[in-house]
Amino acid sequence: MTSKPPALLPRGQGEWLITNGRGGYAMVALDGACRQTHHALLVMPTRPPLQRVLLVRQLEEAVFVNGNWKSFSSDPTPSAQSQPRIEFLDEGVMPHFKISVEGIVIRKYLWMPQNGQGLFVRYEMAKKRSTRLRVTPQICFRDLETGTPLAETYLVRPHTTGIHLYGDPNEKPCAISANRAGVLYPVNSWKTLQLFDPATNAWQSEEVYLPAAFEFNLQAGQEVTLMLQLESGAKLDNENEMTDADILFNLEKERRLQQEHELSQVFSHQPIRNLALNGASFIIERTTAMTQNSRTILAGYPCLTDAGREAMIALPGLLLPTKQFGLAKEVFAHFLKHVHHGLIPHYFSSRPETPNYASLDATLWMFAAIYEYWQASQDHAYLEEIYSLLLEILQAYLRGATPGFKLDAEDGLLFSDERRHPMTWMNAQAGEWQATPRHSKAVEVQALWYNALRIMAAFSEKLGKTEGFNRCSEYAERTAKSLAHKFWCDAAGHLYDCLIDTSIIQTGVVNAGMPSNDNAVAVGDPTCRANQVIAVGLPFNVFSTEQTRAVIDWAMKKLVTPYGLRTLSPDHPAYCGEYIGSPKRLAAARHNGCVYPWLVLPFTRAYMKLYDNPRAVYELFKPLFDDTEKHCAGHLAEMYDGDSPHHPRGASAYAASSGAILQSWQILQGKAI
Repeated sequence: MTSKPPALLPRGQGEWLITNGRGGYAMVALDGACRQTHHALLVMPTRPPLQRVLLVRQLEEAVFVNGNWKSFSSDPTPSAQSQPRIEFLDEGVMPHFKISVEGIVIRKYLWMPQNGQGLFVRYEMAKKRSTRLRVTPQICFRDLETGTPLAETYLVRPHTTGIHLYGDPNEKPCAISANRAGVLYPVNSWKTLQLFDPATNAWQSEEVYLPAAFEFNLQAGQEVTLMLQLESGAKLDNENEMTDADILFNLEKERRLQQEHELSQVFSHQPIRNLALNGASFIIERTTAMTQNSRTILAGYPCLTDAGREAMIALPGLLLPTKQFGLAKEVFAHFLKHVHHGLIPHYFSSRPETPNYASLDATLWMFAAIYEYWQASQDHAYLEEIYSLLLEILQAYLRGATPGFKLDAEDGLLFSDERRHPMTWMNAQAGEWQATPRHSKAVEVQALWYNALRIMAAFSEKLGKTEGFNRCSEYAERTAKSLAHKFWCDAAGHLYDCLIDTSIIQTGVVNAGMPSNDNAVAVGDPTCRANQVIAVGLPFNVFSTEQTRAVIDWAMKKLVTPYGLRTLSPDHPAYCGEYIGSPKRLAAARHNGCVYPWLVLPFTRAYMKLYDNPRAVYELFKPLFDDTEKHCAGHLAEMYDGDSPHHPRGASAYAASSGAILQSWQILQGKAI
C-alpha cells in the first residue's frame, strides 16, 4: 500500500452508477475513470443477485491524432500531460461523456439493458473529423464481497467479433465483443493501477490484465459499440446480429424517455425527479427457496444486499409517489414469505445462505411501510389478505417467541436480551467489540412498537375486526404511558436514548456471559442521539407537543447538518467526526457522529407538525433536495462525515437515503418552497 500527496486524493470526485435490475452495475468517476477501490466498469452476479464478481476494472482508450496515439483515459498521477477534456453531460435522454482530444470530439455512452448481464459502451464520432479508436479492456476477476482474486491467469479465446475471457475454463466467460468490424491485436500484458480507498484514506495497488486491443476506423458521424457481458455471447458471433447494439441503444433511450415523462407528472423539481428516476436502480429481481422471480429493494451500491430495515424505510418514497402499488406488494410479499418467529430478515446473504434475522426493528418498520402503502392506495383488499399474518407477527412479539428480545409484561415495552449481537440499527461491530451497545430498551424501538400496535388497531377497525381492535388498542395505550413516562429526561430536557439494564453493562463492553441480576435497575442514558428524533417523527407520536418541540430544538442545535442528522452530538466524548481509520475506528464513527440522510424523514414529519414551515426544512437540507448530482449522480450516499465538509461515506448509492428524501419532499408538497 502506498501513500500519495494530499493534493491527489480524489475526495469530492463525483461518480456515476449504472445498474441492470439484477444486482449488476458499473460505477465510474464523472471523468470516466476508475479511481477508487469500489469503482469498476463491469460487476455482475454469477447467481443473480448473488455472488457478485468484478470482471472489468476499466477500459484504456486512445485516438490516433497528428501521427500519435493520444489517450483519453484519465490518469490520476501528476506525470500525465496534455490531458483531454472530458465532460459528463447529464442532459437529454441519455447521460454521457463528451471527450475532446486535439480537435477530435467523441461522445461516449454507457448503459445496461434491464435484466441483462452486460454493459454497452458506445462511441460516436462528431461529424467533422475521422480518426482511429483503440480500446483495451483491463481485466480483474475478483470476488466483490471478500476482495479475493478469482484468477491468477486468464485464458483468452478469440471469436468473430471479439474475445471470450476465462478465469477458469469450466466457468462462464466474460465476453467482449464489438458491433462492427475492426482489428483485434493480442496484448497479453499486465498493468498496475493505483486505486484510492476512502475508508483508510490510502492508495492501493492492483494488477490488471490486458488481453487484447480493439481498433476501429471511425469516419465522421460513425459509431462503434463494445459489449461486455457475463454470457457466452454466441449470438454476437453472427455478423447478422451486429445491429443489436443499435436496437438496444434506442430501446434504452425510449425507456428513459418514458420514465422521465411519467416522473415529471409527479416531481416538478428536477433534482428530486433525478433522484426518483435513479431510485429504480434499487428495485431488483430476487429468487430464493421461498420465492421465484420476486422483487426486492437492494440496500445500496456497490456491495450491499437486500435488507429488511432499509427496504421498509425506502419503499414509501421509492414506489408510492408514482403509484407503483403492485411492485410495493411484491416487495412486501418477498419479506413476508421469509418471516421467522415473527421477524422479517435483517438482511439476505450475498451467498445462497439462510437470511440473517438479527434485527429488533426491521419488522416494526415494515408495519409503518404497510401503513404508508394503505394510506396511499386505500387497498382494503390487500389489508384483508395480509391481516392474519400481521396479527401472527404481533402475537409472536407478545408471546416472547421472537429471538433476541422480549416484551416486558409490566410496562409493555420491548427489551433486548441478546448480548452478543446488537439488535437495533446502531449495530456497528469490530470483531466482538460493539461500538454502540444499546441493549435493554431503546427509545426508537419502543416508538416503532407503539406505532405497530396503533397501525394494527387502525387496520382492525377498518376491517371490522373488533377483537383485534380492542386488544391492539389496549396494548398500545399501556405502551404509550410507559414510553411517555419512562423516557423523558428532565435533567437533559430531551428523551433518554435507551433504558439500560445495569446487570449487562461494563466499561465499554457488554458482558455476554453474565446472567441477569435480579436486583438490577434500568438507568436512562441521556446521550443526545438522533434516535429520539425517530421516536417523535413516526406517524403516531406519544409525546406531548412541548416534549416534541424540545427534541426537535435539541436536534437543531446538535444534530442537524446540510446532509442529514448526526448520530451523536459533537460535544459528546465518543463523537467521531470523520469516517476514516482502523476497523474499530470505523465501527465507532458509524453511529457516533456520522450523518444519515434518511433521518431527515422523521425530522421533517415532526418539524412540520410543530411549525408547518416547509421553507425552513428545505433550507436546512438544501443539498439533499437540490444537489443530487454532486457525489453519485442521481443518488445519495449511505452516510456522510459528521464534520464539515461532510464527505460521503459508506455505500455511494443508498436506497433508504433516496427513499426518505423523496418521501420528505412529498410531505412538503403543496407547501410554498
